[in-house]
Amino acid sequence: MVYLVVDMAQASRRRVTIGRGPRGRRIMGERALIIVPVTGQPGTSANGVIGEFPPGAEHDPLEDLALECARVASHPADLIEWRVDMFAPFQRARTLSARLSALEQGWTAVESASVPVLATIRTSDEGGAVTLTSQEYRACVKALAQWADAVDVQVGAEGAVELLEELAPTSAVVVASNHDFAATPPEDEVFGTLQQMQILGADIAKVAYAARGPVDLLAVMNAQMRAKDALDVPVIAIAMGIPGAMSRIAGMAVGSAATFATVGAASAPGQFSARQVREALDLMEAELAH
Repeated sequence: MVYLVVDMAQASRRRVTIGRGPRGRRIMGERALIIVPVTGQPGTSANGVIGEFPPGAEHDPLEDLALECARVASHPADLIEWRVDMFAPFQRARTLSARLSALEQGWTAVESASVPVLATIRTSDEGGAVTLTSQEYRACVKALAQWADAVDVQVGAEGAVELLEELAPTSAVVVASNHDFAATPPEDEVFGTLQQMQILGADIAKVAYAARGPVDLLAVMNAQMRAKDALDVPVIAIAMGIPGAMSRIAGMAVGSAATFATVGAASAPGQFSARQVREALDLMEAELAH
């Protein structure tokens, strides 16, 4: 029998504080945090869950977004991820000025959240809901960095290196990310991606890959454990789908700084509610502390 021994003090070498103003602060790199996505699209989401909305009702995206944020307050969530690419006014915009206006409009609903906000624009290149030019993507992420507590940057996007440099002087925490909804790279490649994110200056490194079976799950979790020991930034590594479900609740035992959970019913296989995840993480951390 193999016993897992974890030194909780070494679970993450560097801690990152996320939050400013009335939404409070959370520390990434201590206990695993729970991130809940919000979109403003009732009944649908990308890698997240929307609260329960009356079927057949007319919806205003701004009101729905505010309602989602308000509902998160009654769940054990540490951060909200605003999935901007799922916000209808942003999707409908056809010019950069219109997109920037939609961002400002949406932020009026998100800024009153009870927890810090991570703003994410997931493009179609990485499974998201919008197609943007590199200029549009960079301009929109920089705009979000003025307001949000943290912003997501896709390291595979054109101009990502320059964008990371431009974001360095801002007060927003930068989460470098890489996603593949079709497959999981080999373990060494997953680790190499996380390592490259640190080299590029990200505050937090995040990867999420579709797991087709136990081999993919182990590739992600092993890479995360290597990163925990080798890197100086908090790491989030997720194996998506039912075969990867364990990666969402393993927590700091494998060096996970955060995980994504839902409020309401899951919208994708392998997802758990925020309450389920908190219970699992609390149990795991209590056992490891003994």
